[in-house]
Amino acid sequence: MRFFLDGCVSHLHAKALRLYYESEGHQFCHLLDRFAADTPDPDWIAELATEGAWIIISSDGRITTNPANKKAWHESKLTAFFLGEPWPNMSRAKQAEAILGWFPSILEQAKRTPHGHGFHLARSSKKPRQIFPETKR
Repeated sequence: MRFFLDGCVSHLHAKALRLYYESEGHQFCHLLDRFAADTPDPDWIAELATEGAWIIISSDGRITTNPANKKAWHESKLTAFFLGEPWPNMSRAKQAEAILGWFPSILEQAKRTPHGHGFHLARSSKKPRQIFPETKR
């Protein structure tokens, strides 16, 4: 599987995931590996969509709320996992602990879910919560 970490997640986390999981055949790319730091979300999302089968890991809530970003993501049919609060306020070490802790669940969910789904990863939860497409309760 191919994972893309956006600019709201440290490039160091991409390196750490590579160290732990590339031997299992997974690929990890950080935004800065391919794009300028100021590349608008719709632009890099559209580029990844042309390649297909990328799985986004982000802590950028604007992708799920900003109309242009949300439209680009939904149209891309890329699966995405969004790290929730308190991600922005955590130290880099705590972020690394969180992302490495979440990764087995991310991997499992990505394996059994069709492309184009979105999930929220709350610190208080043990399971990704599906946010797109919306599920009826």
